[in-house]
Amino acid sequence: MTDEQPVALPRFALPLGSWLVWGPGAALLIGVVSGGVGFGFGVYDGLSGFAGGGAVCAAFFTVALAVLPWRERDARAWMGWLFAAQMGTLLGTVLACVVAWRALGAEIGPLGFTGAAAFLVGQVCQTFAFSSADRAVREAMGEAIEGEQA
Repeated sequence: MTDEQPVALPRFALPLGSWLVWGPGAALLIGVVSGGVGFGFGVYDGLSGFAGGGAVCAAFFTVALAVLPWRERDARAWMGWLFAAQMGTLLGTVLACVVAWRALGAEIGPLGFTGAAAFLVGQVCQTFAFSSADRAVREAMGEAIEGEQA
């Protein structure tokens, strides 16, 4: 049995600007494209596409602010917070789409499809925003491990 102590994880904050731009921006872009297709080709009510993208954008933005990404936390804490943010965004997307559907009388098909597409694209884009903090964390982890071994 060894008396090794666990390595202290570095504390860091996530890039707030990236988080508030990538996810909501991608969702809004999908909504604009879907609304444009709806209005341009007359296939469905374009308002439904705009509403789907706007609802997802609102969910991303609200959850991004609720997580407080500017606070420094260690890597273990961020794992839980990021999972909670993804689940909160999923639930917020469903809630916001239902509210948009009931309030605007939007068509459920285009609204749901646009909402789902905007959510998935927004999640992928936010992953890239999170990975921007990855390099600094890896360097700090390397320094912490080297310091423990010395």
